[in-house]
Amino acid sequence: MSRIETVLFDLDETLVQYERSPGEVLQASFETVGIEPLFSVEEYYARYDEFAERCDSMNELRSECFAALAAENGFERQLGQAVADTYSEERDQTNVELPPICQALDATPATAVHVGDSLETDIAGASAAGLDPVWISAGDDVRGYTPTHRIESIDGLLSFL
Repeated sequence: MSRIETVLFDLDETLVQYERSPGEVLQASFETVGIEPLFSVEEYYARYDEFAERCDSMNELRSECFAALAAENGFERQLGQAVADTYSEERDQTNVELPPICQALDATPATAVHVGDSLETDIAGASAAGLDPVWISAGDDVRGYTPTHRIESIDGLLSFL
């Protein structure tokens, strides 16, 4: 591995910016399922924290949240879950660009790593941006993702570097 000069944390709106907004992805998901919108992206945002507290993954969060929103708006919960499944497929982790934060740091993928705890966002996004991902997890179930490195806690980062 090359000498690490830059360590980045988090993903969304820090390391990369998605080419499509969540509202655009949600609209595409409704279209893919073949239904009119069941709820607005603002309704999703308003309920996000509530579901984030009790869900273990982004896929579970969206499934639970979208099902609840669909039901509250008079639709079947299963329609909301179908939209959540499609949303996950539509949210292309490779459709990102490096924001000015990386350019300002004069960082390059060869000398930077990205540290995060989410396989679905942090690890997949870092890989898509060409960075070596460092996954913070006490477990080793990678569920189809490929973190380059794994540390058990943030305390392990210094010894890794």
